[in-house]
Amino acid sequence: MKGLSIGTIIGLVIGVIILIVLTPLLFKAASNVWDQLAETLGIVKYSPIERAMICYYYLCKGGCGDPNFHDFCSPDKIGRDNYEEVCSLPEALGIKDKICTDAAFQFPLKVTLDSDEDLSKDRLKKKIDTTHILIMTESSASGISWYDVIKKIIIGGFAPVYMLYDAIKGITETYTFLTIHDSYLTDVNREEYKVSTTTYTNLVKYSKVRKGTYYVSGNVGGWPNTKYFIFTDDFVRYLNFTNGKSYSDIIVSSGQIIRISIEDEKTSTGDLKDYNYLMSVYVGADSYGNINNIEIKFWNISNANNPDIKSCSDIHSCGQFRQFLFNTKNGIIHGKIERIDYDIFCSTDYCKVWNERVVLNLTYFNSAYFRP
Repeated sequence: MKGLSIGTIIGLVIGVIILIVLTPLLFKAASNVWDQLAETLGIVKYSPIERAMICYYYLCKGGCGDPNFHDFCSPDKIGRDNYEEVCSLPEALGIKDKICTDAAFQFPLKVTLDSDEDLSKDRLKKKIDTTHILIMTESSASGISWYDVIKKIIIGGFAPVYMLYDAIKGITETYTFLTIHDSYLTDVNREEYKVSTTTYTNLVKYSKVRKGTYYVSGNVGGWPNTKYFIFTDDFVRYLNFTNGKSYSDIIVSSGQIIRISIEDEKTSTGDLKDYNYLMSVYVGADSYGNINNIEIKFWNISNANNPDIKSCSDIHSCGQFRQFLFNTKNGIIHGKIERIDYDIFCSTDYCKVWNERVVLNLTYFNSAYFRP
């Protein structure tokens, strides 16, 4: 090392660390090309539940325009109805880029299993290109690996380089958490998995998913690294109305979009765009917790660019704003604000209000029966 400056040495160290981090990604890209060919030739086969999880990952990563989604999740592979659900309907309603953020869980992929089907982490890793993949159930847990913490301490003089390596990994690494209930699984092979100083226990490495109907949806977030959350349920999370049906205590966070499917308005063609609506809520508050702005929007394909809006804009009127009506094609949505919740943090100098949310009751009436 004689003759090399400290700056040069640091540069070389950083270069080596970056090479170590990026090399697996290059091999992963080459592997994906082979995997695509293997699937085309029928060498690698994915179960319907695995395909739905992978497809929703691609939806959250790049949307329906993602080339991987196009190749792996075409209508002939996931079904025309599913393709309309996650691609055509969100686009028609003007939220095609929000189905894993503001409108998360509102547009699920439906999977019906006629028999028990495979769920394999090793197969999922061939298609999901995040650094880490974890299949979690309610039995899974996580905690700090104190062995790794101590190891960092006793490394001593190399600690700065070790910490720099961890910092770069922390920024470049990505995660996919696949969440499914234990009751859906059988023949489960569990595993333990370590990420930095965190050890995840009782994860699923391989299992069978019991026959039945499931709904797969997703959410994306996280900073500084991206985290994808793919959920599997045996029920839909959007609101499903028939005449006189009510939902109570619906918690809608400020900025969140919820879907309202009115089965009574379904046409003979069954086109999703005919009977599905969206509602969004915005709540504003001052630093004392006074609500000074509420806005509730309601729209479908016919007025996606000009939604029906109910709002108030001052503390006094917001305090009285409790009930509202929205017209649908053949009926009325009657809404009532039960309460407005928020979290507040106060220091000696100021208070900050955040996580504003509205608790709603909603009822649908066919106009022929509705009496205000």
